[in-house]
Amino acid sequence: MGILVPRAIGPSAYGDFSYIISTYGFLFQLFMFTSSTAYIYFLSHNKYHINEVNTFYFIFLFMITMMVVIVGLITISTEFGLEYLWNGLNDKYLLYLGLILGIFSQLQARLTEFSDSTAQTIQSEKIKLLSKFSMVLSVVTFIVFDSL
Repeated sequence: MGILVPRAIGPSAYGDFSYIISTYGFLFQLFMFTSSTAYIYFLSHNKYHINEVNTFYFIFLFMITMMVVIVGLITISTEFGLEYLWNGLNDKYLLYLGLILGIFSQLQARLTEFSDSTAQTIQSEKIKLLSKFSMVLSVVTFIVFDSL
């Protein structure tokens, strides 16, 4: 992704894209309330079954992702959001691409936590590979449809 995205969007838009990705990363961290620390704590103390903790955490992550998507869509579609959250950026295709790649990046980070804490590296690596393939596919889709 580090080579494909800058070539597709151009050097002038890459700084804007970095700002977009950083903003989505901040939104994810803000809404998560350091829940990853609690996740590892509950897994390491064996108070609950691993499947119950994993199910709860991934449902929580899904809800956080939906919150970020809703905030992203609302701020992209309103003048107030474009002015204050996105600092006047008007390239909506770049904002949507940042949202998609931000979601996949957060998914990969959470899967790394999952594999490290549960020793299920093979399962999480398969999902991470699928996530990386989806990232590349989304960028190629944006390029093919000449959205960038």
